[in-house]
Amino acid sequence: MMIARTADQRRGWTILLGAASIMALATPAAAQEEAPAPAATAASDIVVTGTRVRDPNLKSSSPVTAVTNQALLLSGSPTVDRLLNNLPQIAPSQNATSNRGDGIVSVDLRKLGPSRTLVLVNGRRMVPSSGLGIVDLNSIPSALLERVEVVTGGASAVYGSDALAGVVNFILDKKYEGLGLRAETGVSDRGDGTNRLIEGTLGASFDDGRGNVVLSAGFSRRGEVRAADRKGFGVSINGGSATAPAGRIDNIGLNPNPTAGSFLGTGGTARDYAFTPDGNGIRGFINSLPTATTPGDRYNFSNKEFLQIPLERLSMAALGSYELAPSIEAFAETYFTHNEVNMRQGESPLTAGTLSPTNPLLPQVARDMLAARPDPTANASFQRRLTELGPRLQTVTTDALQINAGLRGDLGRDWQWEVYYGYGRSEQTRVIRGGASQSRINASLLGCPAGTVEAFGCRLIDFFGPNSLTDADVAYISVDNAKDKTVFTRNAASASITGPIFQLPAGAVSVAVGAEYRKDSFRYQPDDIRRRGDLAGFYPSLPTAGSYDVKELFGELIVPVLADLPAIHRLTLEVGARYADYSSVGRVFTFKAGGSWEPIPDLRLRGLYQRATRAPSVFELFQGGDIAAQTFSDPCATVAPTGAARPTPTAAVATICQLQGLADPRTAGFTQIISTLDVNSIGNPKLREETSKTLTAGAVLTPRFAPGLSLSVDYYRIKVSDYINRAFGGVNGVIANCFASGVTTAAAYAAQPACQLLSRRISGELIAELPLANVQTLKTSGLDIQANYALPLDRIGLGDIGTIDLAGTATYLRDYKTVGQDYVGRISQNFGGIPKWRTSVDLGWRNDDAGVRLQWRRIGGMVEDISQRHIPAVNYFDLNGRLEVGERIEFYGGINNLFDRKAPLVPNQIFNSDTQNYDIVGRYLFIGAKLRFRP
Repeated sequence: MMIARTADQRRGWTILLGAASIMALATPAAAQEEAPAPAATAASDIVVTGTRVRDPNLKSSSPVTAVTNQALLLSGSPTVDRLLNNLPQIAPSQNATSNRGDGIVSVDLRKLGPSRTLVLVNGRRMVPSSGLGIVDLNSIPSALLERVEVVTGGASAVYGSDALAGVVNFILDKKYEGLGLRAETGVSDRGDGTNRLIEGTLGASFDDGRGNVVLSAGFSRRGEVRAADRKGFGVSINGGSATAPAGRIDNIGLNPNPTAGSFLGTGGTARDYAFTPDGNGIRGFINSLPTATTPGDRYNFSNKEFLQIPLERLSMAALGSYELAPSIEAFAETYFTHNEVNMRQGESPLTAGTLSPTNPLLPQVARDMLAARPDPTANASFQRRLTELGPRLQTVTTDALQINAGLRGDLGRDWQWEVYYGYGRSEQTRVIRGGASQSRINASLLGCPAGTVEAFGCRLIDFFGPNSLTDADVAYISVDNAKDKTVFTRNAASASITGPIFQLPAGAVSVAVGAEYRKDSFRYQPDDIRRRGDLAGFYPSLPTAGSYDVKELFGELIVPVLADLPAIHRLTLEVGARYADYSSVGRVFTFKAGGSWEPIPDLRLRGLYQRATRAPSVFELFQGGDIAAQTFSDPCATVAPTGAARPTPTAAVATICQLQGLADPRTAGFTQIISTLDVNSIGNPKLREETSKTLTAGAVLTPRFAPGLSLSVDYYRIKVSDYINRAFGGVNGVIANCFASGVTTAAAYAAQPACQLLSRRISGELIAELPLANVQTLKTSGLDIQANYALPLDRIGLGDIGTIDLAGTATYLRDYKTVGQDYVGRISQNFGGIPKWRTSVDLGWRNDDAGVRLQWRRIGGMVEDISQRHIPAVNYFDLNGRLEVGERIEFYGGINNLFDRKAPLVPNQIFNSDTQNYDIVGRYLFIGAKLRFRP
């Protein structure tokens, strides 16, 4: 293993030298150029889009950012998420690489959630890869990508539901001609996280240019990064898991009504007990991880985890068009993607074991302890980390197909029309390995009572002590190849027409009107063993199925009010509206109103007010039930999971504890065993639509005295009402509401809305059921700042040797408020990190044949919620370059995280850091080549 890793490191440094060589060669090549390239930045540009009105003179009233194909090429990533995540207005997606997700690459504008950002390809919807309506960006063919346009500020009036935060539109080359090939490889300087990519595109016109066909295919592979291979990530700074590898008997066997004695903690508080390393003894649970010099009973899962999950992607696309008549064109688009991701977690935890005091393999000291209880015959709660089974593995494969076909044409006098039908289907299969049969384990822990032998040949297993299971024991309890399946289908149809309706002195009044229909269907079928809750190590899950459809009418109007007057170079107004009738939430109405004013050609002021909506997704409406662990603090506990004492509950809280079946914790004491509780999340078919009110106002300066310079500043304010979230804002809100209710009787407890969602196991552990609801309001506001400057060097007397580009983008977040709290500048368990400032600055040189660019990315400082520790701002630097050799070949390469900036450690995050915001791979090196044959 060491030899292989060393070879990988040598390969990594070889790539580094190759990338450096490309950059070194770039500068001499400049002297061969005769003219600079067209002015453009390597990062982002302001473009005119965000409307269905097709007017070449129109300038959008919405803030729009564009990212070019060249920027994607130089990002060093086979997927587009890294490039988009560098834009300050986009919240990075954790699910793309997280060991807790499914590998879906999503985009999240303004951190309102990926389901509130609409993803389009060539202006049309793509099929989602989840029931939440989230599109996997892996399904978009990068080989054909021309640019990505990001419209912020809400766009439901233009594009419909899901555009509550904005729109990300991927523009593909629909008229590609020739043959193009691309290959790329990259690796971290530690020899892992290897990326491989190869793709090809073939396009040709036929029948004297009336038709065009484009075919594209690509394959990419991303390697894993293991937590154990990164300093600071191999050991959980949260103390790991309380499921001891040697096994433990919890205090829940002593509750309710524990009595003081040798097996109780200070003050008669019930304690937890772990088996000794030889399995023959038992001791008070040592609530810490073991070290080389000190014992401990907690389990370190971090060294088994992936920080970056491996991904394989195969993508294919076919685009075609044919001119049926001089003013009518038929077109078709087909996209297919196959993705496979592999996840790895620590071995399965057994958290719901039921131990009989008469188990014949139970050590005598444990029998004596159980016999000391008020009810010595009662079963006890048993937990253990099943290390003998090996790590839990999940393979998630997703096949996504999108087909669009339609007609478009001209009606004369600048009128254009389009009709199309789209069909999409996404099918995901999750294969689970490394789980265990809960029923077989419990049958063995109960001593194989009568009936279990006949049912499935019960086997007595010694679970007491680490590594005590034999190969035959593992084979008996193991569950491999459990399969969950998810299918999402979408049928959509659209018809639209746009053009000028009459002329004003300042220009043509233009309109766009149309109608759309869409039907979404979703089906999720878990493996039967998960449905029954019999898969230890994986949470139970229930089937989900449902559908809804929507019929929509929309219209936009652009009015050039005045032009070419003193102090009014141009004044334009725009309005738009959309009426939608959902089978789920009924009728909704959205609109926009705004405009732009150019007092002089150099300065444009713009503003827009929008009322946007988002209808609940199929999953939110019909989720059958999924259980997951969430962090909480039990108000009844007098002892924390860490063993630390907690304040004695008040009389009002103690009353509710007793109504839940516990003894009075003020006298009996109660230990919270673990820091998480199981939460069963379910959907709600009575959900209403979310509604947002968005105001954007800004200015764009392009001074004539400084050609190549553009500056823009935009203020935004968003208020989302009826925000869909878990009831009471989540499980901690439920707990707080219930225990603050002051109920004193069983009848009042049963009628209290929050208390209805809580219950306790016989062990005393709290559990919750959380439906979705329109429960809160989310408010956020801030500033987007962009600056671009392109300086041809011949302008300052240095000759025709190229152009210097400087581009900067920054977002200042003024507030992000929900449930009465402002999360700006904080790293919280609920939302991760939300920095006040995110900045990206590019400095580069280029000519027609070569270029080099240095990018500086800065993530502002934040305060970590639990320790209140201030985490300073983090700076990353990326260096890349390109070199064309002749007319057909282009080489490129680069180094991301040039100075190998480490991710800061954050205790309240499962991976020891905020992996959404910070780079956990480290210095990364890549090199690639493109080959293009033109007809």
